[in-house]
Amino acid sequence: MHDLGIQPKLHEYDAVMYWEEIVGDHIAKAAGAVKITQGILFVHVQTSTWRNELLLRKQEIIAKLNERLGNDTVKDIRFQ
Repeated sequence: MHDLGIQPKLHEYDAVMYWEEIVGDHIAKAAGAVKITQGILFVHVQTSTWRNELLLRKQEIIAKLNERLGNDTVKDIRFQ
């Protein structure tokens, strides 16, 4: 896969798939990862209250996702 050049796309896919594992069930019920494009993870959030809470935890979440992935795939998170 590395020789084919698709490894970065697989890491992006994994970032979306690991969202619930990283943030836990409670947060995952209120916010779900939708896609990742050019290192930006897009997350749909149900309420502005959750959006504010996740903004406060953004750097922590990015660090945990990248640690789980074993690289720096996630550069930023946009909560929508």
